[in-house]
This record gives sequence, C-alpha cells and structure tokens, in this order.
Amino acid sequence: MSSRSRSRSRGRVVTRKIEDLKIKCYVRKELDQDHVLHLAELLEDGVNLDPIQITKGNIVVAGRHRIEAHLLVDRETIRCELVQVSDEVEMISMAFKENAGGPLPP
Repeated sequence: MSSRSRSRSRGRVVTRKIEDLKIKCYVRKELDQDHVLHLAELLEDGVNLDPIQITKGNIVVAGRHRIEAHLLVDRETIRCELVQVSDEVEMISMAFKENAGGPLPP
C-alpha cells in the first residue's frame, strides 16, 4: 500500500489482537477521519494495508490511522511489523520517520 521506500530492513510480520496493543504516544496530534475512512474502504475492498509497526512488547510505534480503520470495519486483529527500539527516544524518532513522507503530514 505504501509507495514510500524505506532504507531500514523490514522486521518480521505477525498478527496481533488490536486490544493487546499498547499506545504510549502518537506523532500526529490529530486523527484524519477522511484518511481513516479511505483506509477502511480499502480494507472492505480486500486490500491488505501495510502492517503497523510495534515493539516486541506490543507498543505501537506507527500505524494509528490503520488501527482506527481496522476498528471501523470491526476487525479484531491487525498485521504488525516487529521493530527493535532501544528506548523511547528511538521509538519516537522511528515513528516520526515512518510518518514523514507519507500521505499525511506529521
């Protein structure tokens, strides 16, 4: 789904229950409801969205709009890419990098 290229290597992709995810912070201040609706429509049309990024401890690094889109179409699980972060500063930095250059400004 994403057209942006990432220079870092991809982590292992797993499926997690959305209710098991832990949200500590988001880079974006507000949710763009139009974007959530667009993503939800894609899900309903059978499109697989890029996995969200989480740590081993199920802490969400990036993927707020994708999570909300999954909830909107009553999905209980979501594909997640496991990423390694050493501390909260690195996690926030990674989240900002994931959001920069995407379809929405951070």
